[in-house]
Amino acid sequence: MLPIYAGSLILALINRLFISVASGGDFHLGPQSGGGVLVSVLSGVFVFLFIIVMMAIPVITLIFIIRRFYTHLLKAEGYLTHTLPVSVDSLLWGKLIPAFTWTVASGGVMILSIMILLGGFPYFDYIRYILPAISEILSEYNISGFLIIVILVLAAFYGILHYYISLSVGQLANRRKILAAIGMYFGIYFASSILFTSIVQAMIFNAVSFNVNSVLLTMMFIYLIPGVVYYVISRYLLKNRLNLE
Repeated sequence: MLPIYAGSLILALINRLFISVASGGDFHLGPQSGGGVLVSVLSGVFVFLFIIVMMAIPVITLIFIIRRFYTHLLKAEGYLTHTLPVSVDSLLWGKLIPAFTWTVASGGVMILSIMILLGGFPYFDYIRYILPAISEILSEYNISGFLIIVILVLAAFYGILHYYISLSVGQLANRRKILAAIGMYFGIYFASSILFTSIVQAMIFNAVSFNVNSVLLTMMFIYLIPGVVYYVISRYLLKNRLNLE
């Protein structure tokens, strides 16, 4: 993960350099100039590479998280892992916390890379007004910023546990465990989407008055309750129904 993080930040710096040169007036070579054409081609190449890396970071993070769980707990290496004198809870949290950390790190690197890139634009200075404006909006509508942070954290854990329960159920199959896990993932996804949509619609139709914090509180439980269920089922399967390759 660290090499792609470094690549993202380096590409952001390179692209910012090209933007700064162009906006600063140093990029005054005409289109017919060989130097101007070369700079334009290089700029396009580095922008393309930056976009590719930014798209790759969440995908690689997801593969990394899934691979660690599946390889260490559900494949041949699981024989050694499950003989260690630690509880199933310790094994699960030993995967959950690093997975959450990598998720936050990937998001942070992507945001930082974009900020570095946009720093090459003259109007980037206006970004310093964004945070005070957001704070003012939260205060005006009495929205709990803490509750938003809690929801984001719960959403991240919910997403990770969704993969874990899919893999835990998929490993029960005697053959094609990965296909079984993929099928379980989409089955849970569609079922939870229908449930969440029904809850939101019920809130809208039955609400006497709109309260943002009530909506946020409901969203918190929408992530919390299924997340706990996913954890409990994964724990049970890893402890009592393990079917290693």
